[in-house]
Amino acid sequence: MVPTLGDVCAKYGAAYIDRYGHRMPTEHRRVLQLIADCGTGRLGSASYRCAQCSADGRNAVHHTNASCGNRHCPGCQTANNGEWCVKQTKKLLPCEYFFVTFTIPAELRSFVRSNQEVCYRAMFDAAGFALKTALANPKFCGADPVGFTSVLHTFGRDMNYHPHVHVIVPGGGMSGGAWKSTRPGFLAPVKLLSILFRTEFERLLREQLTDVVLPPAREFRREFVSDVEAVGDGVTTLKYLSRYVFRTAITNDRIVSMINGQVTFSYRRSGEQRDRLMTLPVFEFLRRFLQHVLPRRLQKIRHYGFLSRRSNIDLDDVRAAILYSLRDVEPDLELETWTIPPLRPVEDHGLRCPSCGGRLIFQAFHRIRPPPLTQRASFFSSLTIRR
Repeated sequence: MVPTLGDVCAKYGAAYIDRYGHRMPTEHRRVLQLIADCGTGRLGSASYRCAQCSADGRNAVHHTNASCGNRHCPGCQTANNGEWCVKQTKKLLPCEYFFVTFTIPAELRSFVRSNQEVCYRAMFDAAGFALKTALANPKFCGADPVGFTSVLHTFGRDMNYHPHVHVIVPGGGMSGGAWKSTRPGFLAPVKLLSILFRTEFERLLREQLTDVVLPPAREFRREFVSDVEAVGDGVTTLKYLSRYVFRTAITNDRIVSMINGQVTFSYRRSGEQRDRLMTLPVFEFLRRFLQHVLPRRLQKIRHYGFLSRRSNIDLDDVRAAILYSLRDVEPDLELETWTIPPLRPVEDHGLRCPSCGGRLIFQAFHRIRPPPLTQRASFFSSLTIRR
């Protein structure tokens, strides 16, 4: 039987906490326990009702083991990608889009990992500052406000730590009620965005971490690599981003084996089409996974400007302004002639009735609180996990 991340956490989580618990964040211990208990019945159960079974006179109530619902659990997050992609596609505007990436130098990554909450927020704020400042410059666009969506991503294919922010940006913004567009295929100079991001990131850390020893000033002079790519109408990029928005550092289908305290998983190097295998001691495997557990309540997706929920600018008004700005190029173009780019239907991940295959309707959770992992060490060491 191929193991899952839950199996790894269940068998070795207690021992990992015993060894490193004195310096582990509380959230890391919580995530280990939730993933170990996900779908096992230790978290309780959930009841569902099947309308078809009820109509046919069969048992209409079915029970299933409760899932943990944690955002770092690979078994609980796979169904969210398509829904998010469709929701964001409905917000697309009839203009050119750009995909921007802001990264942190390797020399600063250990510091960021040790101060995640402040540093991640600073990364978001610095990326937003860089884009707003550049697009407000009349040389590049001269628009204020602008709108964009940012997503935090912290892991590479081999689960190593590589924090960066992806941003999908419409090519323009509003100015005095009118739409101002960037030049075709050009958003802003990459070098300028990198400098603005680096400067604001350093300023925010010095302002907010007054009681922490910051890295030497020379480390902030290193190159903060940024990238800007024109991506057409944005649909393909949203599909790409959706795969990372709810993806965890390791998915269950990538875990190949767990033998003699070693975990083997598959990964791909950039640009390659074939899978490679990597084998790690189980504690190193768990360490790599846990370094991507985000601080509790930290939002990894953020919307800015007229894409924010707090914006008082209606997106239909933005669309109308964009189409109006194109009247010289396409005089007959009207708002009704542009439609949101279509997507294939989202795959249905809903639970199905084991009797008739009909859709199950959720009724209630029946939760319990399992004992801590550290009190179950001897139990887990001899347990054959069933999922």
